[in-house]
Amino acid sequence: MLYPTVIFLVVASSQRTFIITVATILFIILILTTCFVIYFLLSLQIKNFHFQFEDKFISLKQGVFVKQERHIPYSVIQNFYISSDFLDRLFKLSNIIVENASNEGGIYEFQSKDRFPYHKRPFGFHGNHIRIPGLSSENAEKLKIYLLQKIKENPTNPSLVL
Repeated sequence: MLYPTVIFLVVASSQRTFIITVATILFIILILTTCFVIYFLLSLQIKNFHFQFEDKFISLKQGVFVKQERHIPYSVIQNFYISSDFLDRLFKLSNIIVENASNEGGIYEFQSKDRFPYHKRPFGFHGNHIRIPGLSSENAEKLKIYLLQKIKENPTNPSLVL
């Protein structure tokens, strides 16, 4: 009588081990797939983010599924600064953050009704913020000097002020 009970316990424990092993493998596959999808979407976002410094304004384009375009005149730029978090400093990189005078981009914004708050965006534009990441510290300083020069060359137009 004891012999069938021992066989049942051995078979049941091996089935439990098999189920746990399968569940672990499926969980690892799910995690890896999620990481791949996030990496793929982030690389698409990076590939589709473009900025160009024109004579009178900054031209920005972004979007994978919904394309957005914005032209920010230098005259409406209120503030810009260079920021670096721990990883940026580790790799000697900097970000430039530009803030303009409007709440949500104003008349210079085209189709930018985003559902994600700015602090969750690693790059691009949202509302009245523009974030240009991954610049070397030297290039960030050069861009800062260039922006200061362009802001001085393009003063605020009094007819645009309410």
